[in-house]
Amino acid sequence: MIFKGLFFVSIQNLISRQQKGILLSKMIVKTLIFMAIMIPTLTSAKVLDFIVNVPFLTPKNSNVFLTGDLQELCNWKTHCLKMNSIGNGSYALSVKISDQVKKFHYKISRGSWETEAADSYSKAYNEIAIDIDKIDSTIVQNVIHWKDLSPLYKSLNVVGPFNLYSPELEKNKEISVYLPSSYHSSNKFYPVIYIHDGQNIFDPLTSSFGVSWALDVTMNKLIAENKMNEAIIVAIHTNNTDRWIEYDYFLKGKNYSDFVVNGVIPYIENNFKVLKNRNARYLMGSSMGALISLMMLIDRPDIFSKGAGLSFPAFINNRAIFKFLEAKVTLPSFEFYMDHGDYGIDAKYALTATELYQALSSRGIAAKYLTFPYADHTEADWARRAYIPLEYLLNH
Repeated sequence: MIFKGLFFVSIQNLISRQQKGILLSKMIVKTLIFMAIMIPTLTSAKVLDFIVNVPFLTPKNSNVFLTGDLQELCNWKTHCLKMNSIGNGSYALSVKISDQVKKFHYKISRGSWETEAADSYSKAYNEIAIDIDKIDSTIVQNVIHWKDLSPLYKSLNVVGPFNLYSPELEKNKEISVYLPSSYHSSNKFYPVIYIHDGQNIFDPLTSSFGVSWALDVTMNKLIAENKMNEAIIVAIHTNNTDRWIEYDYFLKGKNYSDFVVNGVIPYIENNFKVLKNRNARYLMGSSMGALISLMMLIDRPDIFSKGAGLSFPAFINNRAIFKFLEAKVTLPSFEFYMDHGDYGIDAKYALTATELYQALSSRGIAAKYLTFPYADHTEADWARRAYIPLEYLLNH
């Protein structure tokens, strides 16, 4: 296009003055065409795809909005860029950002500064900074909670944590117990979900990363809406140092399993109103907690009947779960839910998770396998979809 401009100027110098007016008119037209071609190039934009995952406890019929410190992001107007629901608590919006922009900041809300995205304690997030040169075209953001909702401290439904000594592990283990709201006023006996990584389940103050699953609040909500059968949840705590060996059956996983069977279950069944049979005992966990859940189901069919494993790492420890399965000539009858996301770390789980699901199905096990778009390997991701395995265990 630069050579074209030079060519036009050269021609102009050769034309008579009588034709100059006509030429100028033509030149104006050509200049306008030139500008129409060049200006979009000079002001080209990069398209960014924003994906926002909101928590399960988001109020019904909420809208989600994006705002930021750019004109393209409405210059911090909160009720401007409405995102589009794409299902499962995820929202999406594509925004063209000028190539001249190198950094910007953004926030998420439900349409006002009073309803900003927040952490577990209902404290609004700081502005999220984006360096254009250090990201790809997709920005995925998890919302833990909302500023206008009550903080996610453990509810009055949760008792504990209290200590139980484990001779199998030679140490005390903390236990927290969720009791349905009807517990003290009813003669009912309840099924029990035994869940691993219990420090992360009810209280952000004890959580390894400051984010809890808020299963007590989730259960209360589902029960109140008649979407969930009542149950007791027993959360068995661990820590980041011990969990790897405690949840590996070839290290101390068998000892941990024996502690649950010989210590935790008798304590719960002697002190709480629970149903005392395998059909009312379930297991649940994420990541390595998912692995130990399945191994305990396979190894102790006399105790447990169902399990759920979120972000199942079937590849872990040189495919240990496949070796565990192959060592069993016959498999007991049980039901198992498994899932993972398709983003971040979890995106690597698909191949072996699919293989595991097929292996279980081929052995006659009733299994359910789901994947979740834009879900990664975090407490926030598990909290957002925990209602699905809960429904599987309690309503199925």
